[in-house]
Amino acid sequence: AGALLEEFRQSTPGFDYKIFGTDISSQVIETAEEGIYPFRAVQRFKQDLPGVFDKHMIGNDTDGYQVTKDIRKKIRFKHHNLFNRLIPSQKFDIVLIRNVLIYFTHADQERALSNVERCMHPGATLVIGESETLSPLNTNFVSSAPLVYRQDDAKAEKVA
Repeated sequence: AGALLEEFRQSTPGFDYKIFGTDISSQVIETAEEGIYPFRAVQRFKQDLPGVFDKHMIGNDTDGYQVTKDIRKKIRFKHHNLFNRLIPSQKFDIVLIRNVLIYFTHADQERALSNVERCMHPGATLVIGESETLSPLNTNFVSSAPLVYRQDDAKAEKVA
C-alpha cells in the first residue's frame, strides 16, 4: 500500500498520506515495524507492477524486501484493541479491517465498528475482508461496493 500511495503522491500535487497500523498482538506490531517482506509476500506485486516495485522496494528474494526509507517514515504502528477507543483520538479517511471481524460475535462486531467509526472523518471509507459482511449488523455503514462501506450520513451525525 505504501508504494502505491507514494506513487500517487508523486504524481498528484497536494496529496499526502500517512499509514497507521494497529494490532492487539505486540509480536505482530514488532514484525510490522521491522517491515521486511519475504519474497512470497511481494511476488505478485513485483510481477504485476515491476516499475513501481523497483522504484519503491529495496532488498532481494533471499533476504526479503522493505519499502524505501521515505515511505517507512510515513508508517507508524501501535498496539490496540478494537474494543477500546483509539487514544489519542485520530481521524482517518480510509480504514481497512481485514479478516478480523469474523472472530467476533455480532455484538462484539458492532462494538468494534462503533469504535472504528469514531476514528473516521465524515465520508470516510471502510474496507473489510472477503469473508466478512456488515449486512446483519446494526451499524452506521452502508455498502458502496463489494467489501467497501461508507458512513450513512444521517446515522453518522449521531456518533460522537
